[in-house]
Amino acid sequence: MRVDLSRSLRSLVDGAIDRARRLQRAQQLSAAAEAWDEAAEHAQSYAEAATTDSERQRRVNSAEEFSNLATRLRETVQLRETAKQRQPSARESNRRTASGSGSQHATEQVDFVDEYRESAARLIHRSDVTFDEIAGLESTKRSIQDAFALSLAQAPSGVELLPVRNILFYGPAGCGKTLLSAATSNGLDATFYSVKVGDLMSKYFGESSKLIQALYDEARSNAPAVVFLDEVDALFGDRDSSDSGAERKVLVSFLTELDGLNDKRSDRHVMTIAATNTPWLLDPATLSRFERKVYIPLPDTAARQQILERQLAGRGYQLELPFSELAARTDGMSGRELERLAKVLIETMIADTNPDLPDVAARGREEIARWQVRVRPISRQDVETALVHARPETTPEIIQRFDRWAAR
Repeated sequence: MRVDLSRSLRSLVDGAIDRARRLQRAQQLSAAAEAWDEAAEHAQSYAEAATTDSERQRRVNSAEEFSNLATRLRETVQLRETAKQRQPSARESNRRTASGSGSQHATEQVDFVDEYRESAARLIHRSDVTFDEIAGLESTKRSIQDAFALSLAQAPSGVELLPVRNILFYGPAGCGKTLLSAATSNGLDATFYSVKVGDLMSKYFGESSKLIQALYDEARSNAPAVVFLDEVDALFGDRDSSDSGAERKVLVSFLTELDGLNDKRSDRHVMTIAATNTPWLLDPATLSRFERKVYIPLPDTAARQQILERQLAGRGYQLELPFSELAARTDGMSGRELERLAKVLIETMIADTNPDLPDVAARGREEIARWQVRVRPISRQDVETALVHARPETTPEIIQRFDRWAAR
């Protein structure tokens, strides 16, 4: 009989985290680093007990984060020891004496809070994506640009503008929801924070609510900003009595930020863009926080042709048949599936024109570096072979469900 160790392993992880936090607050940084290492070891064992690949990866990410925390604490200890070797000036000595233990306590608190701000800052993603690079969705792009621009523009005298703070993107997977959010931040020179809610809930265990507050504090300090929340159904799904206290606390933290209760100044605009592939799973209380709900559909024929041209011709590859024909034969595919198809076409062609490439690879890195890959136009046969295995993942039944939800 197989014994389920998940619960006991999770308890070991949580216990090590609590111990590390207490030691860190007490400024016992070396001991805290050891506790974080212990948490990382337990989290790794917890990952091995996972029942799905995605859950296993999230737990591995947690272990890596705990290990990184231990490393940063040891670096801090080393820096402090180096600083102690330097003789402080008389002015510095007097200031430290006058500040007393209250100042030391404040410093500890700042260190503790800054840790969350540091984690939030790591969620910043610099994006070069522009709206022009996103195929189709013209009316959607204009709507997003109008919403953000209106929030930053000056109102006429005596008129109060009502900015759009929260937008929900919904639609089939792989249709550009993340790209649209990144382009929004880039086009308006806004700071872009990208958060996978599912990872946030698993990776940070009981610290999620504190990180959310730090995330929005950081976003307000770098406003204008866009906070992109992917996989929001992982948190905002219909709630019941089985939800844990920690989950409810995280939910309340998010809803508070979506309501804008912490925004005291209108010039610190933060737009939240949430994305989901299953909007019907979101509870009504959450849905009411989003002023705009934008459907991101599968690409139409013109958009599919644009995507395929960028993925193939834009990378220097020729296609023997017209792109319009290939676009017509890929009806129902998402943008991500079209990118995958283009990659398969390239790989198929290169494998055919370079049959000796595996032998070259076996001769080592220097030999590979001297090798020049041979290419030819992608043939109709390449396309036929690839399309045999390329089937749209979004079924007509799923599209109908989106239509019904939008018309509710």
